[in-house]
Amino acid sequence: MPSQSDISTRPFHELSEFTRERKKPRLPLDDYTFMECEHYFNEEDEGSFAVLPSEMRCEVLSTMVEAQEWKALMKSAQVNRRWRLEIDELWRAYCEKNKLLTDEEMWLKKGKNWKWVCICVTRVFAKDDTAKNGVGSSAKNIADKPTEVRFEGEWKDNKKHGVGRIWWSNGDRYLGDWKNDCKDGHGFMIWENGDQYEGSWKNDLREGSNAIYLYANGGRFEGCYMNDERHGPGAYIWPDGDRFEGKWKAGGRNGRGVLITKNGTRIEQEWNESPYVNYSETLPAKFPQPQDH
Repeated sequence: MPSQSDISTRPFHELSEFTRERKKPRLPLDDYTFMECEHYFNEEDEGSFAVLPSEMRCEVLSTMVEAQEWKALMKSAQVNRRWRLEIDELWRAYCEKNKLLTDEEMWLKKGKNWKWVCICVTRVFAKDDTAKNGVGSSAKNIADKPTEVRFEGEWKDNKKHGVGRIWWSNGDRYLGDWKNDCKDGHGFMIWENGDQYEGSWKNDLREGSNAIYLYANGGRFEGCYMNDERHGPGAYIWPDGDRFEGKWKAGGRNGRGVLITKNGTRIEQEWNESPYVNYSETLPAKFPQPQDH
């Protein structure tokens, strides 16, 4: 396989031979999403690369993928549909081989495709960089948060700001919106024990309505959070299909609610459950206990 220096990189990076004086404008290179579009240059006008067999062209493109020449690849993908499909295939194979597609579905929900993730994860800021801006990764621990091991996403003035994913040393991770170094907006939290949360955040705490918490033990909560606890109207569904609808206060059921069994029976209840109760450790009781009154 030819080395990087053996390849005619200058015309390939600049595309000078087959893009000079082109009438169609080039597309922007700042969001790494335009490769999905249908705008291409003339498929018949490929310059000197037109004489290359497809195998050799793919070898050249593969070398550029391994060298992480992302902007050059994106420019090349604008030449024609055939080149774009070849580049897409090589690029995705690279992502799969290097295990860069973890949480791909969540990234897509945040408007970031796998090409963007690839750029983000492989663009690593220097450990002593104190002016991180734009898209990239940092493995530098933060002094007051020693369990943080890596952040991959958008930065502004050395702070996590935009969309990104953080990994903690215990295996937990969060993917979603950030603002001034805090989880803020919509995001996903995945704990090492298998619990998962999707919903709103404010200043690093779960806050807002329409949240979904999936417990590893099979339970499910749908409803509101405040100050990182279940708070306000919501519903809890047991693994067997029984369902409680009512209100929570600081994590515990509080006030009047109804237990709806899987066969449709409705049982009115009155709750004063202890606050901060953890539904991950054991499934919650279906009926108020004596100490709850």
